[in-house]
Amino acid sequence: MKKILRIMKITFFLCFLFVQQLHAENVYSQSANINLKTNQLSLQELMTHIEKQTGYLFIYNKKDIDTNSHFPAPSPTAPCL
Repeated sequence: MKKILRIMKITFFLCFLFVQQLHAENVYSQSANINLKTNQLSLQELMTHIEKQTGYLFIYNKKDIDTNSHFPAPSPTAPCL
């Protein structure tokens, strides 16, 4: 019984240390800026612009997402969230 209790304490301590190391910082994905020079974009065009300007890669199933749908582009000064 003491051995199990010791293992539980060690496990809890290690989990606690691990969680303490996970803290949010201002990382690149939260501060990326994208320049768009058009008013209307399809989802495919928007993803292409983002991939070229940031190096991000979109992985999706074409059956689930209509990439030909058009929508107004956000303001050039609007933050990317």
